[in-house]
Amino acid sequence: MKSLNEQQFTLVVATSKPIVFTGQILKYFNIDQYFELIVGSNFDGTRASKLK
Repeated sequence: MKSLNEQQFTLVVATSKPIVFTGQILKYFNIDQYFELIVGSNFDGTRASKLK
C-alpha cells in the first residue's frame, strides 16, 4: 500500500460492514493512513447491500 501511495494512486475501502468497525480494523493494522476514503454501512442498515 505504501508503494501505491508513493505512486500517487488513490486507495479507497468500500465495504458492507459498518463503517465504525472498518475504521477500527484499519487502525488496528496501522493501515488507515493509506486510504483516501473509507465507505461502509450504517447501523440503520443503509449501504449494507452489495446488490446496488
